[in-house]
Amino acid sequence: MDNRLRTNLAIGPLMRLYEDTTAQVRGQIMQQLLGYALEIGGHDVVQNAVGVPDMVATHHESGRLFAIEAKTGDPVVLGERDLDGVRRPGGHGVVAAFIFPDTNPRWCLTDAQHLQPGRWQWWQLERKPAIDFGFAVQRVFLDLLIQVPGAVLLDRERLGDWGDRQRGAGWSAFSASC
Repeated sequence: MDNRLRTNLAIGPLMRLYEDTTAQVRGQIMQQLLGYALEIGGHDVVQNAVGVPDMVATHHESGRLFAIEAKTGDPVVLGERDLDGVRRPGGHGVVAAFIFPDTNPRWCLTDAQHLQPGRWQWWQLERKPAIDFGFAVQRVFLDLLIQVPGAVLLDRERLGDWGDRQRGAGWSAFSASC
C-alpha cells in the first residue's frame, strides 16, 4: 500500500477518535497505539500509566533504550518534569508529538536534548533533530489505525485486549509494515 493511500485510510478512524473521545482518553489511546507500533518494530515497551516518561522502549537486538513522553495536544506543552523524565543517562529522550488534524497525520519524534520547557508548535518540533527508531514508525502506526476495529479503537480496555491477542500472535498481521 502506498503512503498516500495509507494516510487517507487512517484519517477516518482518527476523525472518529477525535470526535468521540475526550482529550485525555484520546491521548491514552494514541500512546497505547504508539507503544504497539514500537513493539511491532522490535522493541520491548513498558507503558507508564502515571508519571514520566509515558513509556520506555528497548530494542530487542541493539539494546538501545528510548524514554518517551507522548503528547497529543496543540500546542505541545513541556514542563521541566517532562524533560527531566526522558533525559536518562545511557538512553535517548524522545518527545513524541502527534500531529493531527492535518492531511498528513504523524508522530514527530523529537530528540529531547534539543528542547526546553515551554509551549511548542508542531512545526517548531519538526525543525529539531529527530530520533530514528530503526524502522518506519509512521507507516506501522497508520497500519494499526487502519486495522484496529472502530469500536475497539474507542475503548482502552478493548484495545488492550486486542493488543494482547495481536502480541500473542507475534504481530504477524503487521510484519510487512516494518
